[in-house]
Amino acid sequence: MSGRGNNDDNALFAKLIWISFIKKDTAMPLRTCTAASLLAVVIAAPFAFAQAQTAAPAISMEQARRIATENGVVRIEEIELDDGQWEIEGRDAAGAEIELDLRASDGMVIKMERDRPAAASAGP
Repeated sequence: MSGRGNNDDNALFAKLIWISFIKKDTAMPLRTCTAASLLAVVIAAPFAFAQAQTAAPAISMEQARRIATENGVVRIEEIELDDGQWEIEGRDAAGAEIELDLRASDGMVIKMERDRPAAASAGP
């Protein structure tokens, strides 16, 4: 089940609360109308905020792959978007592990760690 459907359900719930205060045959007092509007906003606001935070990043996965390649990653083993960052794990040409974190908003390298290649750690 997608998160979007849940947000739609919650927004509908907030609208129904607001509508429940309205009566077609009688005029609604201003205080009641204001209270209903505020209640609907308070209920719907967290869901709208959460949906805004999950917007697509400015840097696509393909662009993140290109940036990783430009920074020495020749084989990407894992790539994921987490908390506004592309987290990329892979290996360089010598086989060393590389971890690269990119800011998803602009592609800036936040962290880069490179371990020694497995062949270099093996003794004679």
